[in-house]
Amino acid sequence: PSAPWTVQAHVPISDNSAGTIYFIRYPSNEAKYDNSEIWVSIGQERELYVYLLDLDRWETVSQKVVGTDRIIHELFLANDGTVWGGSYWTIDHENTLLSRLNEETRRFEPVYTFDQSGFLELGPNGVFWLLTHGDGLYTFDIESKTSTRVIDSPSGLVRDMVMTDQGDIYFIIDDGHLTDQMQYPYPYLDQGSLMRFSGKSGAFEEVHLPEEPWPRREGTLFVADNQLWIDAIGYFDLKRETWHPLYSDLSVYFSGDMFWGSPRLMLKDSYDIYWFALDFNHPIGMAWYDPVSGEGCMFTTRLSSIVEDFDRNLWMYSAGKLYRYSLAPED
Repeated sequence: PSAPWTVQAHVPISDNSAGTIYFIRYPSNEAKYDNSEIWVSIGQERELYVYLLDLDRWETVSQKVVGTDRIIHELFLANDGTVWGGSYWTIDHENTLLSRLNEETRRFEPVYTFDQSGFLELGPNGVFWLLTHGDGLYTFDIESKTSTRVIDSPSGLVRDMVMTDQGDIYFIIDDGHLTDQMQYPYPYLDQGSLMRFSGKSGAFEEVHLPEEPWPRREGTLFVADNQLWIDAIGYFDLKRETWHPLYSDLSVYFSGDMFWGSPRLMLKDSYDIYWFALDFNHPIGMAWYDPVSGEGCMFTTRLSSIVEDFDRNLWMYSAGKLYRYSLAPED
């Protein structure tokens, strides 16, 4: 990416692949670390790269869970600053492993192994939720280290899952119904249903879909400001329970054949600008969109994720470099 993105630091490896910035971790009064940290996962590396903002240097943390042959697939940041890892289904393992970073050794240590495989989410109250494929919904309490089965889950394969700040869980369940992929505009969901687990009622319920056809979906969920996005074409208003399309032409920001992919929303920043990416075969890249002005553009053909810090700086990783973009107006 070009200006206003600037290079903050070079990753100390020879790398030309995509990366994921998971979060920025800030010290607190109870923290066992002294610096703000940006956690990055890069390509096929078996190391997590941690950039220490105050010291302007990198550290590495192994993705291998101590005492196991499992690898960290996803990271979570708890309210108390602890870092957790989720290890999902592999050829040799059909269960989900939850692990935690030991701040002294800087290694991930196993905490709990579920008997099932599924999707993990960390709730706003510090409780982990595991939604399994057709088995049940489970919780894991960090303090007591106990797992509780909450309710049977709908049959079918869970394609994606997200939790809101209110504790509701939205997910796409694959019901095996395939639609005609040659139809245009493409149907809203290629297959499956949009479901919700209500934190208040403790029950599963199906969420109604828009009556009009929307462009083809891959089914990537994202929650921002009481909006549930499926990819980046529009959102479901969580309060009013109404659907709102953003735009209908996928080729506006990404050139090439859109048959095999849909852009996904990564971030809605503090200035209400949307940042999204496309990473399924061709094309590939990242773009921004301003819903007020209607303007937007593709700004890089590289793939990353974007996070925003407390000072309204945006951060992204691309091809061996950590980039920063200051949103705050200059004095």
